[in-house]
Amino acid sequence: MPVASGGLQWEADNRSLMFQVTTRTPNGWPAQRYLLDTAAPGGSLLASSARIPLPGTYLGLQHNRKQYIVGMPLITGDGRKLVAPFYHHKAPPKGFGFSITEFSARTGKLIRVLYQRRSGTEAASTAVSWVNTHGTAMITVRGPAFGVQTPATFTPLPPTTQRLFTGPTPGSLSRLPAW
Repeated sequence: MPVASGGLQWEADNRSLMFQVTTRTPNGWPAQRYLLDTAAPGGSLLASSARIPLPGTYLGLQHNRKQYIVGMPLITGDGRKLVAPFYHHKAPPKGFGFSITEFSARTGKLIRVLYQRRSGTEAASTAVSWVNTHGTAMITVRGPAFGVQTPATFTPLPPTTQRLFTGPTPGSLSRLPAW
């Protein structure tokens, strides 16, 4: 039962830490997200943690999924919401494959879609790099641009902050903001 690394997220209280636990099954590597209360008595990582009830099919590496959270979501500083890129294999009518979506950290239910790919010609890339305490502003990637996403708007960052670099896979390109 490995604990995923590289995606640990602190709540604003600086004592609750979100982490992921993955398990191996015949269908892949399903995962669960947990919030660890670092002030709780020690002894057991899972006993000191509360599970975030996201549907198991949304998490981890599994075969034949129709929709899933891409990577590790970000948790808002108040601990109430998760913000994540979300993928729909066959998007329903008026759904467009990749989206940036909010989920309730308490119930695991989808709260709202903040962005969804609008057309087949729009770049498919989505990512969430930062989210503020209440989830009202975040730094996201929408296709070829980084910008500030709010529930109602997207404002691209100036071109001087857009940096393209070669990723770990030969021939792949990634985009990160440069400050």
